Amino acid sequence: MLSTYNITLDRKFFISLSIVLVFTTLVYFQSLHNQFTNWDDPVYILENPHIKQLTIESIWNIFTIPQYWKNYQPIVLISFAIDHFFHEYQPFWYHLTNLLIHLTNTALVCLFFYLLTTEALLAGIIALLFGIHPMHVESVAWVSARSDLIYALFYFSALIFYLFYLNQHRKLFYFLLLLSLVLSLLSKALAVSLPLVLFLVDYLRGRKFDKKLFIEKIPFFLIVFLGGMIAWFGRQPADGSIGDEQYPFIDRLILGSYSGGKYLWNLLAPFNLQVINDYPKISGNVFPSDVKFYLILFILVIIGLIYCYKRSREIFFGGMFFLLTILSVLPFFSFNLPVVADRYSYIPSVGIFYIGAVSFSHFRCRYEQYHPFIYRTFIVFVLLYLTWFLTLTWNRTKIWKDGITLWTEAIRTNLANPLAYNQRGVAYLTSGFYNEAMKDFSTALKIDPRYTDAYVCRGIVFLTYGNYTAALTDITNAIKIDSKNVIAYYNLGYTLLTVGRAEEALNAYSKAIELKTDYGEAYVRRGTVHLELRDTISACSDFRYAIEKLNFKPAKEAYLKVCEHTTSRYSIENPP
Repeated sequence: MLSTYNITLDRKFFISLSIVLVFTTLVYFQSLHNQFTNWDDPVYILENPHIKQLTIESIWNIFTIPQYWKNYQPIVLISFAIDHFFHEYQPFWYHLTNLLIHLTNTALVCLFFYLLTTEALLAGIIALLFGIHPMHVESVAWVSARSDLIYALFYFSALIFYLFYLNQHRKLFYFLLLLSLVLSLLSKALAVSLPLVLFLVDYLRGRKFDKKLFIEKIPFFLIVFLGGMIAWFGRQPADGSIGDEQYPFIDRLILGSYSGGKYLWNLLAPFNLQVINDYPKISGNVFPSDVKFYLILFILVIIGLIYCYKRSREIFFGGMFFLLTILSVLPFFSFNLPVVADRYSYIPSVGIFYIGAVSFSHFRCRYEQYHPFIYRTFIVFVLLYLTWFLTLTWNRTKIWKDGITLWTEAIRTNLANPLAYNQRGVAYLTSGFYNEAMKDFSTALKIDPRYTDAYVCRGIVFLTYGNYTAALTDITNAIKIDSKNVIAYYNLGYTLLTVGRAEEALNAYSKAIELKTDYGEAYVRRGTVHLELRDTISACSDFRYAIEKLNFKPAKEAYLKVCEHTTSRYSIENPP
């Protein structure tokens, strides 16, 4: 037996943990053969300039970037930089890192609930549900969702340190708790819920809510306030989000409750999980029947928790754990979030699993000895339920094989989503399947005639076919709809140059640079146009700027070939 700070980890705990880790590894093992997808993986990994080096300077730069892709997640970027340093762009190792972090989180969940309850079976059930639940596939099998895994790693570590602190009252554990909170916030802003969850732990353990207890939490609230401000100013609309102005306040409350009810239902019965969940369509303030169902479910949960406050600490703890950790991603006051996204359930799910494990424990105590037939029947049902989870997770891991597979699944579950068709079209385009890409972009535009990305991408397909007139039409349409679409101007420049309209191409590339001042590729392309117009000095100025100011290495070859012996009369601080 291993004793740790007056808490004994016995043989039953290690047996439970071993079984859980084996099943979790088996169900996710095939994810190691997956590739990168075209959903954020290019931005965070393949095209991310901040992870290409692993030096003190590069790490400092990662921490001092206000946001990358509108998120401040330096710990996550450093983890990607470590993967890149050792393995460059081999997806196996990135997926292995994700799996190892998920296994560590599963072990931490098991340890936390064992320390909290001293029941190895109960802790094992919670950890098994956490390890194999189908809603967690998105966080594990999607490389770019690593932020969920890492923030959870420090979040659960913080909860464990808090239990050590309560048992030992040693300042070491208090400071480790503070450090874990900071690291969790530096991985994902959703860690802001931790101080409230610490109060829940106090409630479950029967601590007196006095002045000392509240003073003890002040440093945590100060830290999360700062982290919350960073997250607020860095927020951006997510896939499947909508404008805040589309719904009045009362409807926001209804949709927020709908979202919470759907998260809960998907955790209990993950029948038809979707990659992209659209906001429900409302016609004349009439909500679809599924909105009413999830709304009623959420209201019943709130009423049930109020009822359980003084009657069942376990149920109240589990339910409030779920609510407090899911609250910040429910669209009560903002629709800059997806209405439901599996990855957001990663930590909140633990509260529901705790209620399930406690209910199983109570049922076992009541029926195992006096009603053995009912108990055995129930055990069969539980085993079938877990087997169903294992099967769903095993199958769901396969859909993250690559971009084409992922978006085909998204289309299967949501035929009217233009994003899914556009993204699958991009995956087809990068794989060289131009006919399939053309069909998907055209379908996306039929669903949403103002989908600018689909116009741009279809224009690129027309370019590959040599149909420059159609390409110009599509790209011009994209600019008419969105005059600040950088990629549209970039491709417009390429198309115009191809058809011999160099002066217009120069203007298009200049507009792209105006909109995105660190667009290295646009500087190189504009430099190429300058060469076409026999303006070598301006071309070399663009190449030099891309090299010296943007550290865009592809510009170096063009510079050495054309400009090595040319003196530019322009300052690279202000290229032409």
